[in-house]
Amino acid sequence: MTDNASNMVNAWAHLKAKLPIFAGGCAAHTINLLIQDVFKLSFFTAIRKEAVAITKFVRDHHALLDEFRNLQSTVIQAHDDLLDQFRSLHQATTLPSTDRRRALVLPIQTRWYTLHACLRSVMTNMVVIKKLFDASDNAELLSRYQVTASNRAPLDKVIAIIDDPDFWVRLEHAVKLIDPIVEVLRELESDKCATSRVYSLFRRLRTHSIYETSNRVIPTGLLTSIKTHIESRWKFVKTDAIKIAFLLDPSTDTSDFMENDMNESVAAAVAFAERAHLLGSTSSTAFTAALYAFGALKKGWSVQEKAQYAAAAPSHWWEDNSQFFEKTHPKVYDLAKLVFAVPTSSAASERAWSIFDFIHSKKRNRLTKDKVEKLAYIYINLAATTSTWIDVARVREYPESVTGPETEMVAEQV
Repeated sequence: MTDNASNMVNAWAHLKAKLPIFAGGCAAHTINLLIQDVFKLSFFTAIRKEAVAITKFVRDHHALLDEFRNLQSTVIQAHDDLLDQFRSLHQATTLPSTDRRRALVLPIQTRWYTLHACLRSVMTNMVVIKKLFDASDNAELLSRYQVTASNRAPLDKVIAIIDDPDFWVRLEHAVKLIDPIVEVLRELESDKCATSRVYSLFRRLRTHSIYETSNRVIPTGLLTSIKTHIESRWKFVKTDAIKIAFLLDPSTDTSDFMENDMNESVAAAVAFAERAHLLGSTSSTAFTAALYAFGALKKGWSVQEKAQYAAAAPSHWWEDNSQFFEKTHPKVYDLAKLVFAVPTSSAASERAWSIFDFIHSKKRNRLTKDKVEKLAYIYINLAATTSTWIDVARVREYPESVTGPETEMVAEQV
């Protein structure tokens, strides 16, 4: 498991030619690159600039930011009538019926998913932002930023964006179009995501209803461009391991294979088994038959059975059923054991590294190995003892994950 740089792709080819291994890129990184692709489209470039302009103006002016936080606690709780008033101006949108106390988030370079976080934070705080820049309510505060022409220009630009009803409509469309991609990213970065889920999740993206050109609300050309980028990234991330894992996952259905992927999966599985010398005395013909037989067997399982199997990790399921399938489907378990050992993302490892880096920092670098391990153990398990625990390492490493005023202060301190 590596990133998707071209030198790594060349390394995969050399390693697979010499060793019986599966090699591939980080699926979560691929999704991040997909988000980057989408935000290069002119529709998203424009809405990103506008959302960032609002966010930067609020965050760069301390008095305005302080008033923003005060309004979050008052507008949301005590001004439902104001919420309805603003909502009536934007009937074309379906903004949330209630707003959370979510901090305004600035995107971070190369972490493309933070662009979505930025847009969503602005959309969620629509009511607060409108009230904050309402001249009738905050004339004295806003006058601070109108002293000179150079000060007035940025403020006038932000107010023009906020007062434009079309901005909020386009903002909601942008968030809705990126939401499915971010949901996929979130699952791929989880600690327990099986290899087979990469195929399932990309299949969901490729067939998602929001990207259908029959959607008359969003321009057809924009939807076509997004689908083209999804297909391009899918062709890159679709490796033999991912297809074989989808075939061998007990909770999937082989009828969900797209194009000729079912036959390609079997052919890839047989080729790998021969290269890795897994077959032993079993012929390739018998192994091929066993793979197709397992695919046919899964089709006979009920929805309830598949849901039950989905609750367990595929690797654990195969381990528990290995003796039975070794008799009826020879050598399939040996292949499953290898393919489900392939991670979908390096995110879990990176989270662990960020904690160790936070504890054994450049300024605190004389700790012994045992001391670092003990402190990391205490740090990780502290979350189980308090409901107000803040992952300081995560806030420092991933400040875009900040979701409230309290954790925002921690982010500024670290």
